[in-house]
Amino acid sequence: MRFILRNHTAATHAALDAQVGGFSTLEHYRHYLRCLRDFRAPVEHALSQVTPPPSFGDWSLKPIAGAIDADLADLGTPPAAAPAPADLQPSDDAGWWLGTLYVLEGSAIGARLLLRRAEALGLTADHGARHLALQAGDKEAWPRFMALMDAAGADDVEPAKLAANDTFALALRAFADRTS
Repeated sequence: MRFILRNHTAATHAALDAQVGGFSTLEHYRHYLRCLRDFRAPVEHALSQVTPPPSFGDWSLKPIAGAIDADLADLGTPPAAAPAPADLQPSDDAGWWLGTLYVLEGSAIGARLLLRRAEALGLTADHGARHLALQAGDKEAWPRFMALMDAAGADDVEPAKLAANDTFALALRAFADRTS
């Protein structure tokens, strides 16, 4: 499943990486935080409204929107207005969850690189880079999620592809809305 999703979303994923870019100043980092919050807060809220499929067992998403808010506060950025609701159609379907979480859980891999960039700006796990430290700190989260993907059935593939594309599109929109 992960290879199917990686291949299916490669172009959208690359476009998002280009939008996120790097941050070489605290102002660039604040911009990144505001965009990320505009994406994560409504998606995490939408996910909280639906029960994960039974096949996920005790696995759960580690929300980071609150940590993003704390990071923004550390940098003297006033709390953002509540972002618009996510344009998601939450489902208890395993394929939908796998596709959506592929994007969210996969961001933890990139968080390791971004944390190093944030640290170069003087930020830490306790000040300004909490959300990155949360994501980068749990090295078992991605392998646990990969096990869920590996256990997926053939019926999960198409819903997962659609959900992954939809989730990447929401992230792209959040970053594009802030740059335009």
